Amino acid sequence: MSDPVRFALIGCGPMGAATARELVLSWPRHAAPLQLTLVDRDARRLHALAAGLPASADVAVEAHHGDAAHHRTRQLLAEQTVLATALSWVDAAPALDLTLEHGLRLVGIGRPPADPRTELDGRASASGASIVVGAGLEPGLTEILARRLAQDLDVGGTVHSYCGGVPRSPRPPMHHVSWYGTRMTIDARPTYQFRGGVLRQVERFSGVELVDVPGLGSLEAFHDGLSPYVGADAVLGSLADYTAKTLRWRGYADRVRLLAEIGLLGGR
Repeated sequence: MSDPVRFALIGCGPMGAATARELVLSWPRHAAPLQLTLVDRDARRLHALAAGLPASADVAVEAHHGDAAHHRTRQLLAEQTVLATALSWVDAAPALDLTLEHGLRLVGIGRPPADPRTELDGRASASGASIVVGAGLEPGLTEILARRLAQDLDVGGTVHSYCGGVPRSPRPPMHHVSWYGTRMTIDARPTYQFRGGVLRQVERFSGVELVDVPGLGSLEAFHDGLSPYVGADAVLGSLADYTAKTLRWRGYADRVRLLAEIGLLGGR
């Protein structure tokens, strides 16, 4: 029998739980067996996920209470074939450091800074580590669909994408609840658009426009998610105009800009 693939999933929130379930359900029957280790700081959430996963003869599941900053957990993670983080970029930093230290393979959903090379500082190639960052986000479904659309356009075409989830019943004052770990996802960050074939930085939460969404009514859209390295793609980079805006209930962008103006979005 082949040696098992040792896969550690760090973070058992909604994204981690969905990833774990998909791994168990889609693991190839004739491949090497999968040893899936779930890691989380919340013991109740961790064990609830482990107990709720579908049974599989090809997948063995273990639960480990801890995080990548703890010595015992770091020892466990260093022995894995692949690490996956369902965490923000900031919260995944200890796992990233461990990957670079031991030359591991890492895939994570956390949104990296505008240029992730500034964080890696050449260490990935030096250690032999393989790292995929922003997986499922950049590129995510919007970028994948935008690329498919762009392939059908002439060079110099235009694509405008809109993406966002909103609560069924908006609740004042933000009309939205968006937490990532212990932080809100509205901290200041650069965002971009292609205009006239040139990559331009724009203010986050700017460019507000109203968009009619069937079944929901009028939502607002604003500059939010486009990162500069998405445009390095040969297809998307050929567009003359490309914007990626987030959808929220009306009034959200104004409230967030007010928080930024009074200095409440600058801390970590």
